[in-house]
Amino acid sequence: MSATEPLEQKYFFTNGKFALPKSFYVSDKGLVFLYNPYEIKAYAEGVTELVIPFSELSGIAKPQTILTPTQ
Repeated sequence: MSATEPLEQKYFFTNGKFALPKSFYVSDKGLVFLYNPYEIKAYAEGVTELVIPFSELSGIAKPQTILTPTQ
């Protein structure tokens, strides 16, 4: 997906506006957002993963940060 790609032609975003899902995880490639079938594409396309590479997150994410669970 590019910054100028019209969303209406490939995706089902409300009013053509990009929206982040509630489901995400951190992989070895970057921050991954998960969209379930039919959230933004046809059901036949399955789960959609959008990856933001760590290189694009350098101003807001620290690669050596260790997260610990809170109680």
